[in-house]
Amino acid sequence: MAKKQNFEASLTRLEEVVSHMEKGDLSLDDMLNYFQEGIGLVRFCEGKLKETEQKIEVLLDDWKEENE
Repeated sequence: MAKKQNFEASLTRLEEVVSHMEKGDLSLDDMLNYFQEGIGLVRFCEGKLKETEQKIEVLLDDWKEENE
């Protein structure tokens, strides 16, 4: 069973990936693997941020309608 991914854990892992890559002591294959993982993490985090922003906009719109 796949573990459910969350924003905070993904962001922490992304920081770890970047740290490994910045050291500069990886083979080309390892660097590519970290890069691919990092791109996936960035996409996931961007998606979660967009989803959260949309939910906030809906809540604010509802609040504005109730208070007009």
